[in-house]
Parts: sequence; C-alpha cells; structure tokens
Amino acid sequence: MRVTVVGAGVVGLATAYSLRAAGADVRCLDTGPPMGARSVGDTRIFRVAHGDPALVAEARRASELWDDWSMRARRTLVGAERLVVTGPRVPAWAEAMSAAGAVHRVDRHGALHDPAGGVLDLVATGAFLIAAVSPERATVTAVDADGTVHLADGDPLAADAVVVTAGAGTPALVAPLGVTVPDVLEHHVRFTFDGPADRPCHLDGRADGPLASTYQHRTRSGHWAIGATSPTPTPRSTWASRRSPAGPARPSSTTSAGTSRTSTRRRSRRSDARRPGASTTVSSGPAPGSCRSSGARTWPSSHPASVRS
Repeated sequence: MRVTVVGAGVVGLATAYSLRAAGADVRCLDTGPPMGARSVGDTRIFRVAHGDPALVAEARRASELWDDWSMRARRTLVGAERLVVTGPRVPAWAEAMSAAGAVHRVDRHGALHDPAGGVLDLVATGAFLIAAVSPERATVTAVDADGTVHLADGDPLAADAVVVTAGAGTPALVAPLGVTVPDVLEHHVRFTFDGPADRPCHLDGRADGPLASTYQHRTRSGHWAIGATSPTPTPRSTWASRRSPAGPARPSSTTSAGTSRTSTRRRSRRSDARRPGASTTVSSGPAPGSCRSSGARTWPSSHPASVRS
C-alpha cells in the first residue's frame, strides 16, 4: 500500500513510522524542516490523566508504546517526574481515571496526582523519528480524494491513501475534499526560569479569569517552564485584519527572572465532517500522548489513527 503523509511534525512522523512498520510504502513530505512548526520546542507533558475514560485508556496504552520507542531510541523519552492537576476539572478527571482503572489519587487539597505523567523529550523523539522516516522537503499545494498529491515544484504523486498532518496548513488542504477543520488562533505565553526543576509537572485550569489554563514542567536544559493560554480564541479573519505587512507580531522579552516568549499559535481542530469514500485522513496536534496548554494530544500506535479531544 502506498501512503503519502503530508506534514513532518511529530504526528506526521509518528504516522509514517507506524505505517512503515506495518509494511506500507510511505513518503512523508513537509514544506519546511521536520519538527519545525507546531512540534518545535524541546519538551511537552505526557499524562494519563484525562476527562474521558476512553482517552485515559488510550493514554495508558500510549505509555507502553513510549516505553517501546525509548528502547528503540536507546534513551528515555518520557521522564518519571509525575503530574499534578489542580482546578475545577479534577473531579471529572479523577472519575474518568477510576473508570479506566488508572492509578491515581486525590490529596486532601483536592489535587489529582498522576504517577504515570512526566516530561516528554521532544528533541530526542524528533531525532529518533526523523532518522527512521527520512522525511522529504516538498510543498504540497492540493490533495485529491483519489490519493493524488500535487506539489508546487514537480509532478503529482500518486498513492492509495493520503494522511494530512499539516497543522495550520490542514484546513486549506482538506477543504476541497469536503472536510471542515475550523482554524482559530490561541494566544500563548511561556516563561522559563533558572530552577528549581525537580518537582512534578503541573496543569491547572479555571472556568473564568484571564487565563484558561496553565502548565509547569522541567525543561530539557534543567530549567523550569511556566506557560498559559488565553481562554478566548481569535478567529483567523480577525487576526488577518490586524497583521502588519511584515506578518503577525511575535514579541519576545527577557526579564531578570529568566526568559519569556509570547506567541500566537494557530490551532486546527478536527471536525467530524468527512467526505464518504475519501482516501484522506486528517490529523493535527503536538507530541503523541502529550499536551501543551491547548490540551491537544495524540498517541503513537501500530496504526495511523490519532485521538484528540
């Protein structure tokens, strides 16, 4: 079976890796360098804790698969830092973990402890997948329902199936196929400090207030990162009207406490709408089994499917 994977972020690379392991003839394409867009960065948080028992079960399976990847990569890809979750979602998440039989506890302060959580080494994961997949640089301009992929420079590529994992580029590629993937922008800020960095990862969520969610975890260099997301997404049309001729502003600053990075990230959410019979799979998200403040997550598997909530 010939499969073309469009996008060489961690989701695309993981998909290509699993398909190739299953015996498919796979080509993975990306306009830019692999792991260079939504998968950029050095760490993410892996967690079993979720608000849906089915997602908890998938994450438990993902934990086993990450162990397998670690052995193949000959290095630990998910650390043993553990995870603490606070905020109003704790009761529902604890109930979901109980229903799925996942080990956890809620302490006297109301915090949920996930002993399987930890820091995901995204740099090492990317290096392992890139070496195994060997993605190609090519700009995909269109995808047909019959598996044909059109390139900006070169002849079209024919395949039996196409998997679109192009992140922010996914909506435009799949819209002609009748697949609707809403495209909104999230405002995200992350600060990195000089230690201590020996504590569990932390997720917090609020029903109201200036921040929808925050996260904290150790970075690959041993520093401590704190990030947050605004609760109100910005429609793409609104952002476009605010852009300067040079493109969207991405301010950054350095403080005495450490470095900070403010960015606006484009987030594509998968729609349930699909064109019957189309040979295109749509998937977007960051590292398998991981989360950023957006809460997006996928899992490595023996098949190309991914799960998001």
